[in-house]
Amino acid sequence: PKNFMYLDTDVYFSMFNLSYIFRALEQINNEYYILNSQLLRLWDSSWNMISNERYIPMGYDSKIWLKYDPFKLDSEVFEYSSTIGIKELNGFKFGGGWFNVFSANLLKEIDIPDSLSSYGLDDTFVEEGCRMMKQKGYDIKQYILDNMLVCENRRYRDLNPYVNFITDKTNSDAFKQAYRDNANKHYPNELQKLSERL
Repeated sequence: PKNFMYLDTDVYFSMFNLSYIFRALEQINNEYYILNSQLLRLWDSSWNMISNERYIPMGYDSKIWLKYDPFKLDSEVFEYSSTIGIKELNGFKFGGGWFNVFSANLLKEIDIPDSLSSYGLDDTFVEEGCRMMKQKGYDIKQYILDNMLVCENRRYRDLNPYVNFITDKTNSDAFKQAYRDNANKHYPNELQKLSERL
């Protein structure tokens, strides 16, 4: 495959998103790249580079990412559809699973180590790997689809009609912490190995 996508099961995205992703990919010519949709205003200012400008003034104290109605996403994207476009970013920032598209060449070069497990620092490792590659002269870029929003369903998360019929063993705090502890144990060494390999 030419690209890989990280998409979490609780992420809401517009019905238009995939078609715009395909159009944007036709405009990207470099070998190593990331393409994102935009997020709502998140936890701190480091996320502003991939947050939609309509939500940045709300500040992180608004906690808009917890209150946003994901069912109005399509209508909002449609309202701003004439302004959707691809924009190159100055730097790297993304959260795992928010409709991120990576070139296969990029993920092959970075090669997420198995020691980081399947939950935790895999996205941080790729992000830091991108910075290393840039410093070492690789032609790597991150792009964003301006005005194409994605969000998590935080507002209605507890209203899932199937919640009483499914046991999610991966959603407990203890499960997540065990994966984080494992990833944190291996992360510095794996980052050093990546730096030496690039």
